Amino acid sequence: MAAEDSEGARRQREHWRPTHYPRRWRFGAGAWACLLALGVGFALAALAQVPPPLEPLSEAIMQVTPVALANALLGALGALASPLALVGAVALCLPLAGLVALAAPSSARAWSNPERQDGRSWLARWALVAGLALALVAPLALLAAYPLEALAAWLAGALFAPALWLVRSWYVRLTQPRTTVSSTATGAPIARRAALRRLVDSGVTLASFTLLGSFNTWAGWLGSALGNPETPRRLFAFTPPPARVRGFPVAGVEPEVTPAASFYVVSKNAADPIVNPDDWLLRVSGLVRTPITLNYSQLLALPRVDEYVTLRCVDSLPGSHLMSNALWSGVSLAALLRRAGPRAGARVALIHAPDGYAETLPLASALDPTALLAYGMNGETLARRHGGPMRLLAPGHFGFKNVKWVAEIELAAGAQGYWAARGWTAALAHSVARIDVCRVDGVGAALLAGVAYAGASGVGAVELRVDAGAWSDRALVAIDPPLAPTAWAQWRATLELTPGRHTIAARVIDGAGRIQPPGDGQIFPNGATGYDTVEVTL
Repeated sequence: MAAEDSEGARRQREHWRPTHYPRRWRFGAGAWACLLALGVGFALAALAQVPPPLEPLSEAIMQVTPVALANALLGALGALASPLALVGAVALCLPLAGLVALAAPSSARAWSNPERQDGRSWLARWALVAGLALALVAPLALLAAYPLEALAAWLAGALFAPALWLVRSWYVRLTQPRTTVSSTATGAPIARRAALRRLVDSGVTLASFTLLGSFNTWAGWLGSALGNPETPRRLFAFTPPPARVRGFPVAGVEPEVTPAASFYVVSKNAADPIVNPDDWLLRVSGLVRTPITLNYSQLLALPRVDEYVTLRCVDSLPGSHLMSNALWSGVSLAALLRRAGPRAGARVALIHAPDGYAETLPLASALDPTALLAYGMNGETLARRHGGPMRLLAPGHFGFKNVKWVAEIELAAGAQGYWAARGWTAALAHSVARIDVCRVDGVGAALLAGVAYAGASGVGAVELRVDAGAWSDRALVAIDPPLAPTAWAQWRATLELTPGRHTIAARVIDGAGRIQPPGDGQIFPNGATGYDTVEVTL
């Protein structure tokens, strides 16, 4: 008899279906339905090689994140910081989806309880769910940078109601207690069953967050499978040059030429635009006598210019590693603009990217001989994360001015860039001397080394200060001459110190003799100034 009861209980558990959904069940099922609908929308975006439908929301999250927190995340996580905004956007969607799901009928079928809910009311509530879901995705679709990105948003909204109808019985069966089966019949402790169900719920959520948050990675793999590979192509043989001064490089200091894989990456996007070089076009428009349109092959056929340039992020503090140096290859921006013929009245170049980003350069800076439209880094074509197939390179300017994925250059009498519209006033990068190495070097001595950058003026000298003393003689600090005036320089020095703890600061003097000023480390709105400092105990 006990065996028959056990078998009956097992069958009851296997075939159990909820007939009524309380609010907490509908709320949880709404979150699962949201993940399923977003998954389909993300898949469409990946197939179309456009940003995911939550890109506008993740961008808004990055814009409202306090600068200090954003800087800490960038410093700690580097390129991994941007996907956090996408994960945050997904997390914001789940409670909204749960609230929308509360509008769904509480009964499984319209005819399950005809005295409380007839078929017409049942359909009306499902229609309300569908309408609310579409209303929530409407801003995402309207703010999308690409038509297919907007379509992916609409698709996710349209699929929410069907996904909720499909998933909610499975959600309840996998995550909620079986109210029709007693704990005695099942033979399993209630606590153990509840723990397993919570594990299933959290496991599905975590797996979904990981999958959606890593959109950039698997969309890139899919793009490669669809014939849009990310593998950089070799342009010419390149080996970083050896040091010019004995004693360099110093172990612990970043390489003089940053490998492409290590070059810092910061973007307003949680998922970067995917631009196929075969489909890419560059337009020069606005106040020009001869508008120009060039494809990728035509641009590569123009005379190539190679130059070493250091880029520094405006979000970087004096000791930050959001600064890198590379050999860039491209075409002269000045030559291209002169070919188009700037008209009288043109004062700025507004550089557009396909993700809705745009930044300005004074026309004089755009016509500078060092300004490039770069398609290569360290002898290889640009990877997407670095702005491939084509990016602007404006030496001496903060990184955000060096627009990635350039699609159009528009000459205008005046314009405001993306970050200027949000209160930033920064443009030219501040000089900085960074201390990468500080270690005891024999009795009563410390070895210090690092890199120094002084914008387009070049590095002239580096000085050190111990505690509150005077700045050192410039001859004390050895410098490996920079590869170009627009590149950083490595430096080193050995200081004789008394026993105890000391605070050491560094500053750079540029090629024109201008001394790096002190500052308060305030990043917004003009970029941080000040000295990098370290402590050493002898």
